[in-house]
Amino acid sequence: MDENNDKFIIGDNTEGYRRSTSDYDLDLFAERKKPADEVKQEPQARPSRGQKKAPPVNGKSGAKAPNFFKRKPSQPVPEKNGPTVKRHGKPPAPQNQNINRRNQPVKRPAPPQEGRNLSANERRRLHAEKRRAERRRKTILQYIAIGVVVVAVMVALSLTVFFKIDEIQIVGESPYTDEQIIASSGINLDENIIVCDAKGVSGKLAKALPYIGSAEVKRSLSGKVTITVKVTPGKYSFINGDTAVVINAEGKVLGQVPAAEAIKYTVVQGLGVVNAVPGEKVEVSDSGAYELLNSVGAQLEGAGIDKITSVDITNVYDISAVYDGRLTLVIGSTGSIERKLALAAKVIERENEIDPTQYGRIDLGSVEGKAFFKPLEEPVEEETSEEASLPEEETSQQDNPSEEGTTETAE
Repeated sequence: MDENNDKFIIGDNTEGYRRSTSDYDLDLFAERKKPADEVKQEPQARPSRGQKKAPPVNGKSGAKAPNFFKRKPSQPVPEKNGPTVKRHGKPPAPQNQNINRRNQPVKRPAPPQEGRNLSANERRRLHAEKRRAERRRKTILQYIAIGVVVVAVMVALSLTVFFKIDEIQIVGESPYTDEQIIASSGINLDENIIVCDAKGVSGKLAKALPYIGSAEVKRSLSGKVTITVKVTPGKYSFINGDTAVVINAEGKVLGQVPAAEAIKYTVVQGLGVVNAVPGEKVEVSDSGAYELLNSVGAQLEGAGIDKITSVDITNVYDISAVYDGRLTLVIGSTGSIERKLALAAKVIERENEIDPTQYGRIDLGSVEGKAFFKPLEEPVEEETSEEASLPEEETSQQDNPSEEGTTETAE
């Protein structure tokens, strides 16, 4: 008990002892004898063999140990199970005490409610806000007006004073001179380079100068304009007396040339020209025959047969063409024309290997799937009388190509 007394005297509360203002009675911790009537005699179990008796408590046998856990003021309060609740008298202070008030939004006073009288300060504040808004609107309108005026002045100067054309260059070969091309393009020196009609130059040149197929215009802010022209080649010619009308593959009339120069193009026989205005599309006597002409020309190009000097479409069932002015291709009708022209290409290739200057006739329509070649003598260029025509025997041999010459069979 001395230890407990020392604890109470020192004030040690580490083991849960609780002190009060009253004096402590040391007899509470001493052994207390119960009256004889309160002591219950419990039967003692007889120890078994080999088992020793329990030692007496505090040196006295039969005495019980004191109950220190009985609820008394001097004993500790038992702990409660479960989470503990901490109560604070004041809310915890914010961790960041240094708040930058500059970054916080400014709280403006609420607008005055309708239906109540405004104070003098509120009326002055509203009037000041209206004046500031009005000045802000006037300033914005002034800046807009100044910007519009500056842009208008710059546009006017760029269209009148600045960016003038001081050089026009022509690129590409054509039968026309540079002066003719510049005059027909519609672009002039000292003209503003921005407002000049660069997109319409190609159409103007193609109409005014028919041999020009297209033109490309490039402009530079330094004042230089470059016109690149491309020439469209002539393809067909129609002989009409001493002159011949030349057209390109699209049917545009390129102009008229002497009849002697018509052989530079593919001479068309069996089709007449009604109207031929340079730069415009040709008008022919038979539109169906003109479509047949374009179809036969496309088939010849597809078969790889170029250098066609003339095409005869007088009879749609007896079409013929002349290759290089030497070899006559008798095509016949347009039936199986692709197969016929494929055979003709083989015959031309083989005969050119034998003699590239010989004259002959290639029959493609007499027998289906076969081509017959018959060599002919070089025709006389000078005009002769009717007596200079071929003899009757030679004419009969030409009508029968299978009797002489070579034969090519379709594979």
